[in-house]
Amino acid sequence: MTPRLSAFLSDVTLLCLVTPDVGRAVKSCADTLGIGPWEVHDFVPPLQKDTKIAGEALPYTMRVAFAALGGIAWALLEPLSGPTIYANFLKRRGAGVHHAAFAHAGRSYREVIREFERRGFPMTQEGHWCTHYCYFATGRPTHLTLELIESPGAVLPKPLYRYPNGAADRSRGASAGAILDQTLSLGIVAADFDATLAAYADLGIGPWAVFERPGRALEAAVARRASTSIGSLLWEVIEPSDRPSQFREFLDRSGGGVQHVGVGSSKHNLEACREALRERGVAVAIEDGSRSCYLDTEAMIGTRLRLRAPANLERSVDPARWYPAAPAPRKPS
Repeated sequence: MTPRLSAFLSDVTLLCLVTPDVGRAVKSCADTLGIGPWEVHDFVPPLQKDTKIAGEALPYTMRVAFAALGGIAWALLEPLSGPTIYANFLKRRGAGVHHAAFAHAGRSYREVIREFERRGFPMTQEGHWCTHYCYFATGRPTHLTLELIESPGAVLPKPLYRYPNGAADRSRGASAGAILDQTLSLGIVAADFDATLAAYADLGIGPWAVFERPGRALEAAVARRASTSIGSLLWEVIEPSDRPSQFREFLDRSGGGVQHVGVGSSKHNLEACREALRERGVAVAIEDGSRSCYLDTEAMIGTRLRLRAPANLERSVDPARWYPAAPAPRKPS
């Protein structure tokens, strides 16, 4: 029996990677990784308005590129001006996954904002571009900033440009040269494993299946791992062991956060994807058995991609425990 949480968020609708150069990142994604097409927009006045940082009216601007990878939108964001949370992240951590936008199941936008604040996560930044958007102070406890968008389906203006040139609108799916077309998972590395799970539980995200010292060869580098499903996305929190590994190196370098994003293809098997990416110059950084591998993509987009088969998302062993703990079964009277 698994525990129930008081959930007020539902599917992840968008993942955003902050980058110092949107144009370069877009080109790498499309030409090398086969992700796209992309539409590039400038978030500037007059369409960008009512911007605030910690409740204070402050102007800021950014350049953002959008694409779809399966049912989840991807954004590449370059801060242009202003003291934003994106610029702070880039200065402190470098390029990488900064935030995820969530849908709010059955509740109004304003109700969900109040629910974030009631649970101890105040708003840190907001603005209006085609629709209102805002972010909450979840970065330290969950190792990821969470975003709400009032109208995710708002009609966007004509883009600054599309890449590849002449590509179909992003709502129509991947371009002909695309290799990857699924967003499957998110991997967060954290030293404060228990506190991270508690913070997500405070947001109604979970329950979490917790695995103690998994047995596979690569995961000897993992002390504990926990996973839950958020809509179609597998969400994982990883506590590295003390032995040298990609997880330990990432934690020591960054202090924790999103270490990888799991991606896949609905058209090609794992080997075909690997071969197509190898031909484009994408090397495998870490092997992980026959069902997944980690790609050497950090220099291109600021994060590692984990190429995985969808069937690999299924748990092969029972968890050691659940967090929060499942309630004890009632004894018959």
